[in-house]
Amino acid sequence: IIILTLTAITRVSGQVPVLINEILVCNSSVVMDETANFVEYIELYNTSSAWYNFKGIYLSDDKDNLKKWKILENIGIGPKSFLLIWCDKKNNTTHTNFRMNPEGETIYLTDSAFKIIDSVKFKKQYVNISYGCYPDGTSAYTYFAKPTPNKTNGIAGASVQLEKAKFSI
Repeated sequence: IIILTLTAITRVSGQVPVLINEILVCNSSVVMDETANFVEYIELYNTSSAWYNFKGIYLSDDKDNLKKWKILENIGIGPKSFLLIWCDKKNNTTHTNFRMNPEGETIYLTDSAFKIIDSVKFKKQYVNISYGCYPDGTSAYTYFAKPTPNKTNGIAGASVQLEKAKFSI
């Protein structure tokens, strides 16, 4: 067992104070959505001390389609608060039209001008182990043995079982 801390993000300072704070790609028992299903999620975090209303903000897992899913403009996020976005292809209020790949990919948070506000590139994900910022809103990503949906991220450093090394001669 090895403890990993990885940093693989892009942050752009600007007028949007919301960042990708935590993801849980393999959710089998951590938190349920409003329909009582265990669904993968992206947790957004408002880094500012003011309320933020989403306007022209998108999430995507496809760099060639940065406007894949629009966060509804009637949704807001309080100061220093969190918002869970479910990734289950339901395509409604807080449910995206895409799912995250447990083998790894990049998630993008963008504005209407295709400017990347934030992104997180992750490798293989594990059941009920999240990947997020520690402390909240920083650029240091790590695994969490105890995911913290809609809460401040806890002490970093989950133990992650790595795949066996493959050698060739």
